[in-house]
Amino acid sequence: MSNYRLIVSDIDGTLIGADGEISENNVMALRRVAERGVRVALCTGRVLAAALRFVDRLGLVGDHVVSAGALVGHPE
Repeated sequence: MSNYRLIVSDIDGTLIGADGEISENNVMALRRVAERGVRVALCTGRVLAAALRFVDRLGLVGDHVVSAGALVGHPE
């Protein structure tokens, strides 16, 4: 069992490569972590609408931090 309960990751320059996409390695790594019961949240300066495609790509559920910290919550 992991000692971690939550991983929060920036998007730009962290998960997203020069091509503007999240690599398959990053997708698989974050999905494996989530499968082990660790919550994964994205944190970005982007507005919610711009971050949603990455939330969807990663299959994440739960709260995220968007709009440079101005909004913290579930995308729905």
